[in-house]
Amino acid sequence: MYSRRDLAKIALGAFSAGRLLARPNSTIRGVTIGVQSRSFRDRPLEEAVAAMVEVGIGSCELWEGHVAPPRMSRKGLREWRETIAIEQFQLVAGTFSKAGVKIHAYNYDIDEDFSERETQRGFEMAKALGASLVTASPPAAMVKGLNALAAKAGMFVGLRNREGAQAGALVSSDDLVAAMRGNANIGVALDLGDFATSGYDAVRFITGHLDRTFSVYLRDRQKDHGDSVPFGQGNTPLAAVLKLIQGKRASIAAMIDYDYQGADPVAEVGRSLGFCRQTLMAKF
Repeated sequence: MYSRRDLAKIALGAFSAGRLLARPNSTIRGVTIGVQSRSFRDRPLEEAVAAMVEVGIGSCELWEGHVAPPRMSRKGLREWRETIAIEQFQLVAGTFSKAGVKIHAYNYDIDEDFSERETQRGFEMAKALGASLVTASPPAAMVKGLNALAAKAGMFVGLRNREGAQAGALVSSDDLVAAMRGNANIGVALDLGDFATSGYDAVRFITGHLDRTFSVYLRDRQKDHGDSVPFGQGNTPLAAVLKLIQGKRASIAAMIDYDYQGADPVAEVGRSLGFCRQTLMAKF
C-alpha cells in the first residue's frame, strides 16, 4: 500500500492533471460511462488516475490490485486486508476526488477462502472510498452471507457473472436471479462480454431486472466463447444495452473493461469511450 507521503504526491499530481485538462465528464445523454481501473493494470494508481483524466472519464470502478501491495502471498494478502488502516483508503478517495473522478464501486473479489474479517473489511474499504457498491464474483453459496454483511454496512454487492462451468460460479441468467432472490442488498454487475459469449441475452435480462442491475461491464467478445475484441467487432450487444439504459433512464453505470490486446490502454479506452459516445448521441 502507498505511504501517506506517496499518496500526498499522487493527490497533488492528479489535482494538477485535473487543472491542466478539462475536468473529466463521461456522462453522455444521461448514461454514466466509466472505466474499470484494471483496464490500466500496466501502471500504478497515480498513472491510472492520470490516464482516466487524459481520456476524459469521470467515473471508475476501483480494482483492488491498484491499492494492494503487488506479488503478495495468500497469507500476506489476508493479513494486509485484515489490518490495513482504513485511513489509507480515505487518502485514495481524496486522490480521485481531486482529479474529478468518482469511485462508483470497489472491486473486491471475495472468495470461499476469505476469513470473516477479510470479507467484512471489503465493505469498510468501499465505504472509506466513498462507494456504496462492492463488486465481486463469489461462489453462489456465499451470497446469503454477503447480503447480511452488506445490509449491516448499509451497502450493496454487485455480482459479476463469469464464463465457464466452475462449480458454484454465477454464469447464467438463472444463477443470477436465484442469487438475488430474497437478498435485498444483492444485485448484478453484468459482464456483457461473458454473458453474450455464453449464449445469454443481456438486453432481456437487464429489461427484466432494471432495479437490480447496478452496473454493466462493457466488453466485446466473439460468440461461442470467442476472443475479446475492440468495441463493435464482436457479437456482444453493447450498443443495444447502452440504448436500453438511455431509453429507460436507468441508473446503471457502464464500465469500460479493456482486456484485449491493443497498442496502448489509453488509446484503446479512448476508442471505447468514442464508441459509447457515438452510440448514445445517435437517434433511437
